[in-house]
Amino acid sequence: HGYQYKVKDIRIERPTGIEQSKNFLYEIISKQQADTLLEAYPNIIDKIIKNDLSDMDFNKTKGIKDATFSKIKHKVISNFALIDIVDQFKGSISLAMANKLYNKYASIQKIKSALYENPYKALCDISRIGFKTADSIILSIESSDCFKFKTANMITSKDRMRACLEFILEENESSGNTKIDAVQLRKNCFKLTPECISAFMEVLKENNDKIYIDNVDKTISRTVAHDTEVYIANVLKELNNRQDAWNV
Repeated sequence: HGYQYKVKDIRIERPTGIEQSKNFLYEIISKQQADTLLEAYPNIIDKIIKNDLSDMDFNKTKGIKDATFSKIKHKVISNFALIDIVDQFKGSISLAMANKLYNKYASIQKIKSALYENPYKALCDISRIGFKTADSIILSIESSDCFKFKTANMITSKDRMRACLEFILEENESSGNTKIDAVQLRKNCFKLTPECISAFMEVLKENNDKIYIDNVDKTISRTVAHDTEVYIANVLKELNNRQDAWNV
């Protein structure tokens, strides 16, 4: 059949003028809604994409209040902002993940800023996104060289080791244990992230506000879990020493 082409990317171009904006909005919402929005805010599409909505006055948009506008906003974002995120990260971030990121950070710039500063926290703070998923995404972004993180070489970084440690300690708690043997913790970290295991001890020392090390029995736990156990133990001890507390 001669020369052929394979589609690599296809999308709607972002409207640049009032007529283009009108034509686009007519495709996703009613003509009346589109005309009402554009009359009040001719640049409504850019305002939605940039999350510049602090001056929105629904008294100017007859028939469009907060609930209706939220649906319109989602349709616009789905067509432009989310696609831009997927494109920026060359497919390392899926459309579904882009949607979750946008729901949390509300703009492309804030998403990029959060990922730049602390990608593991940015992703793991999203509901149902665990360390393994976040790690896979971050390493994929790094290998594709489509985005530079604040910390170079994420695969061997302390940031990665820190996120791995926190993940294992949280998993340990979900199994009913509040502490784990230090040697076993290191082994578990090595299984998940062997490339950055050299940062294991350094991360432990630097994060004593979040990680508690018991030098007597050589165990490690999250500080919040340790402090909670100590508090409960002290309360029970105090109640045990008060005979009147047990009189019923």
